[in-house]
Amino acid sequence: MRRVISTIMLLITLLAILSGCGKESAQEEFYRRSNEANRQAEQIGNKAAEDTRNMDLTVKPVKK
Repeated sequence: MRRVISTIMLLITLLAILSGCGKESAQEEFYRRSNEANRQAEQIGNKAAEDTRNMDLTVKPVKK
């Protein structure tokens, strides 16, 4: 009986693996990675804009 149960559990596990249970599709993965890349690019842009706003852009005379 125990062997029958373990065989059934193995078959269920194999069926779940073959059917792709719990895996995201390639399109979903593409959108997830694309959204993450866009989020990172926005953060980099915001940091660059903040750094630019904080720059001292005054022109100082050159001493000779």
